[in-house]
Amino acid sequence: MEIFSHVLEGTLEHKDSMGNGRQLKPNRIQLMSAGRGITHSEFNPSPSEPLHFLQIWIQPRERGLTPSYTEWHPKPEHAEAAKVLVISPDGREDSATIHQERTSIASGSSPGRR
Repeated sequence: MEIFSHVLEGTLEHKDSMGNGRQLKPNRIQLMSAGRGITHSEFNPSPSEPLHFLQIWIQPRERGLTPSYTEWHPKPEHAEAAKVLVISPDGREDSATIHQERTSIASGSSPGRR
């Protein structure tokens, strides 16, 4: 599966069997390709701060891909953009790459908040 996670509020902590360990803050997006197999955990590291995030699972265009992990962070120029490409199959416009013929575009003054 292609697993697309977008933090809306709080912090999402990610750890996986490839050695990745990150904390994602609001408007940050992680994209993990589970590929041939990966173990991972995602959790709220705060005992008091709430966490709200979206997670979308998309079937890749082919099976048995090499597992991978990447993050997408908005750039300063995205704050004023009407639309921002967040994920795409070819990584154009500095988007995160997904192994499927899908794109995700954020709109408004806060990329990814949609």
